[in-house]
Amino acid sequence: MQSLKQYWIFGILIGILLIGGCDEGGDNDDDNDNNTAQLPTWETCQEWIAHSAAYPATVPSSRCPDESEKGRNEIIEAGGGIFPAGDNMYYLVRFPASRDQFDGMSVVFTLHGPAGCAEDVFEDWYTMTQQMSVPRDYAIVSLQYWDPERPFQLDAYDDDQSVYANLVSITTEIAEHCPVAELPKFLYGFSRGSTLTFSIAVDDRAAEGLHLFSAFVADSGAWSAEGPLPDTLQEVVQNDRYNAFDDARFWLYCGQNDMTETGVDNATMCEVMDNARDFVVSYGGNIDRFFVAEQGAHGMFSDRTPQTPGKALEELFNYIDSFL
Repeated sequence: MQSLKQYWIFGILIGILLIGGCDEGGDNDDDNDNNTAQLPTWETCQEWIAHSAAYPATVPSSRCPDESEKGRNEIIEAGGGIFPAGDNMYYLVRFPASRDQFDGMSVVFTLHGPAGCAEDVFEDWYTMTQQMSVPRDYAIVSLQYWDPERPFQLDAYDDDQSVYANLVSITTEIAEHCPVAELPKFLYGFSRGSTLTFSIAVDDRAAEGLHLFSAFVADSGAWSAEGPLPDTLQEVVQNDRYNAFDDARFWLYCGQNDMTETGVDNATMCEVMDNARDFVVSYGGNIDRFFVAEQGAHGMFSDRTPQTPGKALEELFNYIDSFL
C-alpha cells in the first residue's frame, strides 16, 4: 500500500510542470520564447500518444479475456495510446483528434468493474460519446487496477490508495505532454470501480491529496450497509472526520432491476447506493444527482447504444458539460 504522504511529491512535479513556462526575470524575451516552447501543446500530446503504437515491452498484456489484441488495435486506430502504470498495471488514453476540440474539453478517468479490463470501459465511453446524436469528444483515460496473475485473489486488485497514487502519477505524465492543467477532470467507476470512487474521493480531498477531480461518478457499486466499510472509510468513521469529503461532488446511478446480492445483508443495488449517499452527505460531501433508473440493470451503459443512450447517460454527459 502506498502512503498518501507520498502524493505531495507528485504535487510538486505537477506544480513544476504548470509553472515551467514562467519567466522569473519577466523581461527576457528569449527566455520567454524558450519557456513557452516547453509548454505542452496539442501537437506534443498527439505525438506522445502515437509513440505507444509500437507496444513497448514495458506495457503489460491486456486483462481482457477475449480478443484483447483486437481491442487494443481498435484503441490505437481511434487515436489512443497504451502506457504502463504502477505495479504491472497499465492505462489507456485518447485525446480529441482535432486541435480545436481541446477548447471546452473534459477529461474522464475510468475504473472498470470486478475481474474487468480497462479496454472494455474505454470502449463503452468512446463508442457512446462518439456516435450519439450529439457527440462528446471527451478525453478518456482508463486505468487497469486488477491483475489476475497475482498469487492471492484479494491482492489481485489495487486498493484505493494505490489506485489514487497511480491516478496522480498518470495525471503528472499526461501533463508533461498534453495541455490539461485547466481542464475539468472526472473519475467514473463501474461496479467495484464505483465502490472505489468513494474512498478515492477521501484520498483526493485529504491534506495530502491534490484535489484532482471536479466530481466523482459512481455507477452501480458501493459497500454493504451491514458489512464492513472499506478501510479508508472506516478510518473516516473512527476518527470522526465529518469533513472527510471536503465538498466533493458526486453523481450516482443505480438500476431498480439490479437485484445482485451485494453483501451479507443481500441488499439491492439501489439500497446500497442509497446508504452510500447518506454516508457521503454525513461526512462533508455533496450529491449533485442520484439517478434511479426504474427499468435499469447493472450499469448505466448496460444494453444501451448510441442510438438509444437512455436518460441517465444523457443527463450524465450534460452534467459533465456543465463544468465547462
